[in-house]
Amino acid sequence: MLLACLLLVRFVRQSKLGRILRAMRDQEDRVRFSGYNVANFKIFIFVLAAAMAGIGGALFTLEVGFMSPTFVGIVLLLKWLFTVLWVDVIHWLALFTVHFW
Repeated sequence: MLLACLLLVRFVRQSKLGRILRAMRDQEDRVRFSGYNVANFKIFIFVLAAAMAGIGGALFTLEVGFMSPTFVGIVLLLKWLFTVLWVDVIHWLALFTVHFW
């Protein structure tokens, strides 16, 4: 499922839709003046991202076997935050070490 989502994102980025989305990121007014309906593109990409998040949530529930509000409490949030920060620190230390050694 992850591979399918990654391939879908790659396809969207390399298609005409991806070029329009990048242009919207850089100069939204220029895209609007070119005749594209910017709101429709924003809604489409929001729905696509929400669908991928829903797939991730469904797969998480299948893995855990049960989903309850306690899985998304402050303790788990802090655990994920510290994990991400720790990985980020290791990443920057590795880049620093490779660059200067």
